[in-house]
Parts: sequence; C-alpha cells; structure tokens
Amino acid sequence: MLSKRCSIRTALIAMLIVVVAFSFLPTLYRRVKFAKQYEALKSIVWRRSQGTADGYEFQAPNGTMLSVWTTEHEYVEETGLVEAKNFTPDPTRFFVLPPGKWVRTFDEVLETWDQHD
Repeated sequence: MLSKRCSIRTALIAMLIVVVAFSFLPTLYRRVKFAKQYEALKSIVWRRSQGTADGYEFQAPNGTMLSVWTTEHEYVEETGLVEAKNFTPDPTRFFVLPPGKWVRTFDEVLETWDQHD
C-alpha cells in the first residue's frame, strides 16, 4: 500500500504537469496551426517609417481575411478593401484585423487570429 506522503507528492507533480501543459500548449497549437503565417511574420522587415503602412494578410480556411499592420487600418464596406486610417506607425505594436485592435507580440497576433478562424 502506498503511503499518504507518496500519494500527495504524486498528486502535486501531476498538478504541476497539468498547469505547465495548459500554459504552453495553446501557444504551441497556434504556432503549428499558423506555421506558414508565423514564419512569414518573423521574416518580414517591419520598417515602421513615417508614411508607410507595412502589413501581411491572408485568407483563413473559413474564408475570413486576416491581416496585421504597423498602422491603424479599417475595413471599408463599399469597396470590400482594408484601407489605412493614418500612416504613422506604432513603433512597438501591431494592428490586427479583425477585430481591429493593437497587440504587442506575434503570439498575440496568432491568438487574435485563432479567435476569428
């Protein structure tokens, strides 16, 4: 028969493994799901110079157009295009469409895309 100390230790180790898995697996899943886009985002040179609006966009499997930009953009209903609101890049963040919000890292970009795909 196992002692209580051993069973408590085993339970704590199992809980630690579950916590670590729940904290890292969603990020790994998104990196695998958007592997091509993640590599493209990492390889694009984000100049962030005044008067430019660098970005990356693609069509998700469900048909939604997903994009990320260095400047704020908006979807124009009449033309069906994404157009820049201004050409002043933010030096530390990325603007993700949809939903039209600012994020700081590529992993946050993938997390936002995962919610709309």
